[in-house]
Amino acid sequence: MRDHILSEIKRLADANGGRAPGKQAFQTATGIREADWYGRYWARWGDAVAEAGCTPNELNRRSDVDTLLEHLAVAARHYGRAPTEGELRMYGRANPGFPGHGTFHSNFGNKEATLDRLRDWVSSRPDFAD
Repeated sequence: MRDHILSEIKRLADANGGRAPGKQAFQTATGIREADWYGRYWARWGDAVAEAGCTPNELNRRSDVDTLLEHLAVAARHYGRAPTEGELRMYGRANPGFPGHGTFHSNFGNKEATLDRLRDWVSSRPDFAD
């Protein structure tokens, strides 16, 4: 089973331009469950990927606070007020490069804390006085 899993990781990576699949994508594509390998052959998915000769995917890094707040300010300007989560999702789909809607929450906390940070940020930037 170990060799089969490794060959499937390689196959999927080759089909994906050399990029190794994530755990969920691997399970969906192969039907091989996490329970089939976790704690049996590898302690982490990245270990299996590395053994297959692929580079493990990197975790998303925390975004630059100024960049996030600028994105949020531009979205708020677009809507004429603080956007809702649904509006952030829609805005992100329409604007490539806009952070995922959960990025603001993971960096700043709840909506109130996010808006507090945004208010402080825009108060020191005349170009966002509106």
